[in-house]
Amino acid sequence: MYQNRLTLLSRGEAAFFGPLSRALGSRFLIMCKVRLADVITCTDGEWRRGLGRAIAQKHLDFVLCDRTTTRFVLAIELDDRTHERPDRRRRDYFVNQVLAQTGVRLIRFRARSRYSATAIYEDIMSLLRTQDYEVSSRN
Repeated sequence: MYQNRLTLLSRGEAAFFGPLSRALGSRFLIMCKVRLADVITCTDGEWRRGLGRAIAQKHLDFVLCDRTTTRFVLAIELDDRTHERPDRRRRDYFVNQVLAQTGVRLIRFRARSRYSATAIYEDIMSLLRTQDYEVSSRN
């Protein structure tokens, strides 16, 4: 029987979302639980051979997008203890590789119960500056 989950985000994701929103919500659109296949794709033939299924069944915790164009700026993953398991390591490696191949930036944060909006802002903006993203102030 199906059940209502009540909230979109897990407790850990919600703990990150608030500070992320305070840090960057005025600068970027923050999308939650975005399917990997909504960020990258493959040809119809590759999709039929199973490559599409590999990206359709995975999601990214958050994706930052340009507020005007919705162009992808950065994918964000939260890594909790489950990411130490071999199956999760394989999944993370796959995600890292396909995002790198397609030019989608990725940042990973270690999951914790509390986050600093200032630290999130500094980590993300520092990464974007080093990767030649235009980080000029927008309102």
